[in-house]
Amino acid sequence: MIVGPKHREVLIRNMVEALERRSRERKMILQILGNKDIDEEDRSME
Repeated sequence: MIVGPKHREVLIRNMVEALERRSRERKMILQILGNKDIDEEDRSME
């Protein structure tokens, strides 16, 4: 599959947004469960 630079840019942006959404949802779930290790995980992901 050949994608132009503009198309690739859109694909990458979509992937990044999906990842951010997923980590935000996970963070919310962990907060609801009262998990205290949220900050630790964020630091190791960066």
